[in-house]
Amino acid sequence: MFSNITMNDTGMALRQPLHTIVTRSLSFNPCQLTGDEFTDFALSVIAAAVLTLPAVALWFVGKVITLISPERVNPDAFHLKPAPIELPADMVVPEYDLSLLADKFHELFEGTEHASKERTFRRFCEQCQRGNVRGGDQLFNETMQMYYRRIYYKMSDGSMTDDQQRLVFLELTDAMTCDPTWLQATHQAYLKVYNCERSPRDQLLQYVQHYKEGIILHDVQVVGDSSEWHPLDAQRYAIGEPMGLNTDTMDLDNYMMIGSIHIPFLSAILHQWKLLNTYENVAALKSTIAGCVNQEPYDEPLARFIRDFVLESPEYPNLTTEDAVAEYVAETCYDPDSYEFTNEGAGIALRAIGVIS
Repeated sequence: MFSNITMNDTGMALRQPLHTIVTRSLSFNPCQLTGDEFTDFALSVIAAAVLTLPAVALWFVGKVITLISPERVNPDAFHLKPAPIELPADMVVPEYDLSLLADKFHELFEGTEHASKERTFRRFCEQCQRGNVRGGDQLFNETMQMYYRRIYYKMSDGSMTDDQQRLVFLELTDAMTCDPTWLQATHQAYLKVYNCERSPRDQLLQYVQHYKEGIILHDVQVVGDSSEWHPLDAQRYAIGEPMGLNTDTMDLDNYMMIGSIHIPFLSAILHQWKLLNTYENVAALKSTIAGCVNQEPYDEPLARFIRDFVLESPEYPNLTTEDAVAEYVAETCYDPDSYEFTNEGAGIALRAIGVIS
């Protein structure tokens, strides 16, 4: 039954409201299935069970944490996501030959354990330069060229350290399995490079994206699916709007449904339920945000954003001067020895953007 669903059928189904997905998921009789169809259904039920059991456990843990913690996720904030990156209007990115990006990879990784990835990466850069990726798909190739040239532009302007550039390249080369996965890895690297161009609010919402996507990708790994980005895009279609998932590139992933996760309708329901409940684990969310902030250099606009929130918020009635607020933020949000961003600082930042209350 489900093995005969076409790409268009699946895409249309996943764009339907959740109540429609539920109805359609439960409107068939498994007794009517025969042969391979019944096998597919049985595997689907097993996969659903694998996803459901940890979700139930997490729901219970999340409820306990919610009861004992003064902080909780604001349910009105589930749909929040960062605005698209808007680069300066006067920024002109040259039409770089993409082999320059492969040359930069060679420069940074020669003699290291990652040097073996250069050959594959260079070949893809050359194919992308010629517009030959995915059988010459024009939109796909132009999108990849845009990302690669903007990434190289940023690497060449002196604003990134060698270590930051290496992290971006590792993102680019971490998933060399298929064209849509290349696109997703490249999009993530692009966000990493240009997230600093965003407002502190959008930067923080991008870090919240990492947390949400991590929940889905963990479940994908649980059911043994190696093509991670395809089912993630499937969930973006299904629950992207209510859950605030980034949908920038999902229309370019034409492999996202078939063979990725059994019963995409039920999977979508489970992931929405899982996100709603795991998202309530404020401690894990704050830890993720702090970790993301600490991957970047000290961010003065973010610190200023937090100071402005503390100064204006009625939560801090005793902090009425800028000097007092600056001292409080420095001591609370940053470790005094390492000056790393703390979980408590992440909590204040998340309250500032309305994600927790």
